[in-house]
Amino acid sequence: MLVSYEHHMKLDLSGYPPAAEGRKLNLFSRIVSIADDYDSMVLGRVYGRSRIRREDALELLVQKSGTLYDPPLVRAFVDVFIRKILFAHRRVQSRARLSRCTASSEYL
Repeated sequence: MLVSYEHHMKLDLSGYPPAAEGRKLNLFSRIVSIADDYDSMVLGRVYGRSRIRREDALELLVQKSGTLYDPPLVRAFVDVFIRKILFAHRRVQSRARLSRCTASSEYL
């Protein structure tokens, strides 16, 4: 329940609903805030926010790290994407190698 209430609050306590000064946001609220903002950047929103590229969204998260977002959580979020991209790239390379091997007469 707390996460649904706090996830639009930012690390500097901007956002909504208004927060009392000195309040510490819940860890899960800070995580959901990053994920929700990333999602709204790359998918857009029906109320007018336009879509941006994934790379640009990640860059914006990094730029706002320390004011709007918790820096260690942003680093972890970006690291997950980097690993995911590298893993997907390796998987594509492996499939390409496998298809070359099966198409080659020396392996038949």
